[in-house]
Amino acid sequence: MVSRNRRFFERLFSDHISCSRAAAEALKNFLNDPSAENPAFSVIMEQEFLGDEITRQTHELLDRIYITDFDKSDIAGLITKLDDILDGMKTVAKRIRNYDILVLPSLATAFPPIIIGMVAVLQELIRDLSSLKSSSMQDAIKDTRSREETADAFLSESLEALFRDEAVPIKKFIAQKEIFERLEKITDHCQDVVDVISSIVRKEGR
Repeated sequence: MVSRNRRFFERLFSDHISCSRAAAEALKNFLNDPSAENPAFSVIMEQEFLGDEITRQTHELLDRIYITDFDKSDIAGLITKLDDILDGMKTVAKRIRNYDILVLPSLATAFPPIIIGMVAVLQELIRDLSSLKSSSMQDAIKDTRSREETADAFLSESLEALFRDEAVPIKKFIAQKEIFERLEKITDHCQDVVDVISSIVRKEGR
């Protein structure tokens, strides 16, 4: 049987990745229309705030509980890596606002579907965390690595197109380059979460 201790942490993980799913959907909307009137920006900020609260609750619980079903370092590592995903999406949205970007290159919109797909895989892994088998873990690793490699390819393609466009002013070049790189970094954060979950499964010998 799964103890209350484990169920509570799993619920926190589940709530956190749900915030990432909502933020990723909003990011897709926002990249298509980064205007000030688009409420998607506020959704991303709200979900990131909720994620921070869940992260805080997780660390407070770790401080209060002497013995946990999961290794404490794994719990801390997983919630931190989950929070990196939300932080990455918040940073992308804020940079777009800071740089007053009203139209993004079409290649920028290729990233959110990849992020949404990776987050969906993470939701499934976290939902089944107590019974997750190594075979399912290997399938998830292959899936997310494939998506992350696709994001890497999009980044290379995006930067090459940006570099070759001589009509792009230097400030705009710098701003767009950062946006592309930060979007790709979100997929790296998703892969980091998969690595932590994989470590948990290996330790439990499933």
